Amino acid sequence: MHIRKYQITDEDSTLMMISKSIRETNQKDYNQKQIEVWSNIDKQKWKKSTLNNIALVAINSSGVIGFADMSTSGYLDHLFVHPKYQRQRIATSLVNKLEQTITSSEYSTYASITAVPFFEKMGYHIIHTNCALLRNTYFLNYKMVK
Repeated sequence: MHIRKYQITDEDSTLMMISKSIRETNQKDYNQKQIEVWSNIDKQKWKKSTLNNIALVAINSSGVIGFADMSTSGYLDHLFVHPKYQRQRIATSLVNKLEQTITSSEYSTYASITAVPFFEKMGYHIIHTNCALLRNTYFLNYKMVK
């Protein structure tokens, strides 16, 4: 596995990996409607995010197995790992690489219910709960900082 900068040619494989990750990893914490809305990624918003942030992919012989992006102010916008490759320190490697690349006095994210334990292990702590609205569907998540 190696980590490199995200390229526009990674879009389709990255979006498929993220959709699979949401559908398989988050189903214990979110209902079916939420999973469907969340995993149906808006490509225009996606492109804007990847252009405005520093975006990385984790690659192995199977292709894209992880993705993360962070703004220059230290806001971690996305972090996903293919379900088959979770718990292999890929997410940790992606976050560490972004935090080493972007100098900030504080790093923050809105973590899903599923991701909170991971971020706590990474040194983040919950500031408050949040109710996010995406395409007329509400999601509980947590504002976390490090």
